[in-house]
Amino acid sequence: MNLESLYKLGVTIGIENDPRGREGVQRDLELSKKTYEALKDSEKDYFDTVSLWNPYPDSRLQAVKDPDADIRELMVGIDIGTAELLLADKLKEKGTKIDAVLSHHPGGMGTVGLPKVMAMQADILALLGVPINIAEDIVSPRQKEVDQAIFAANHYATADAAKLLGITLFSLHTPADNCVVTFLDKTFKEKDPKTIEDLLKVISEILEYDVAKRRGLPSKLEAGSPSKRCGKIAIDMTGGTTGSKDQYEALANAGVGTMVVMHIPKDHVEIAQKYHLNVINVGHMASDSLGMNIILDRFEQNGVKLTIMSGLIRINRNSGDPYADLRCPMPSSYIK
Repeated sequence: MNLESLYKLGVTIGIENDPRGREGVQRDLELSKKTYEALKDSEKDYFDTVSLWNPYPDSRLQAVKDPDADIRELMVGIDIGTAELLLADKLKEKGTKIDAVLSHHPGGMGTVGLPKVMAMQADILALLGVPINIAEDIVSPRQKEVDQAIFAANHYATADAAKLLGITLFSLHTPADNCVVTFLDKTFKEKDPKTIEDLLKVISEILEYDVAKRRGLPSKLEAGSPSKRCGKIAIDMTGGTTGSKDQYEALANAGVGTMVVMHIPKDHVEIAQKYHLNVINVGHMASDSLGMNIILDRFEQNGVKLTIMSGLIRINRNSGDPYADLRCPMPSSYIK
């Protein structure tokens, strides 16, 4: 596959797994088109035209060596910085064929776009029963807070390094996070756990979380107790970054009993406890790996070979041995 086809496939997989459904995605694309068409010609040069077909502004090409080049071998990691790019360059020197590098977490224009993708959090809250007017008022201040926090960051340092090294670099953030939501939602519906203890068992049987547990990073019950019943489960995995502290009261009022998250600050846990919510933290790297693996399985089905690094727990569901591609050694008790 060439770079454009591979990148678009990643975005397409994200759309297929978007919790808002195609209608929600189309709304974003139509809004982007309307905004673009309303601009003066002199302003259109500054518009991110990728947003006319890609609804995830945190998933962008960062550095492109040759847009028409075939991507037959891909290095993939959760976080890619200059050190990881130098590793890629060294491996190429030693004979590893790497046509491009894919990061889960965004950089460059993708980081700049992170606050924009947070708008989908309002739609997700609405799907859980929070009135959309309340949901938008909850999300908007948090978007501004994140925008202000990242504005002064050195967004393009890694992209500059990739260009100097002649390495193609891109990211797929929200598309992968969407895949986590869909996978967990389907799993929970199939297994139908009744108590928090049941839910923790279901989670531990998912291969990425199994590996994380064996590596000393099990899912954590941040609020609640194992014997409590789950009630309505909210899966908080997508939408750019951590949401607003105000969402917990709204979710409790909407009938949510349990939240499953990939990370949560301590002060958020305290607020969730105040509103009697159970909170299970399944882990950041394991969750990001789960979402990326769903995309990477599709890439492999299209003939792309993978080199895995930077904390990605590679579970290959195309393989008879899904653990075969793990790079980091497992504890000796796990060796078969």
